[in-house]
Amino acid sequence: MVDAHSPRLQQHALNALFLPSAYFPAMTHFGNQRQDYIVFSRSFDMLDFRNVNIMPVYKKFLRAYLSLWRELYVDAAFRARRE
Repeated sequence: MVDAHSPRLQQHALNALFLPSAYFPAMTHFGNQRQDYIVFSRSFDMLDFRNVNIMPVYKKFLRAYLSLWRELYVDAAFRARRE
């Protein structure tokens, strides 16, 4: 989990190939303020959604997540082989 108001920490997570997976507004409470957090994840297993009934409200998020996952892991592997 990374503070949503810390672009430097978010960039570190992205550089380590973690993907943004969830956003939690007002997750923690510091004094009179609430802090938002972004959850980053990294999957080492093949993602398989064949038998999952995905609610329409989550389809856009899932498409974006899978696109980024493919770019960072699958496409990067093929680029590395060509070099």
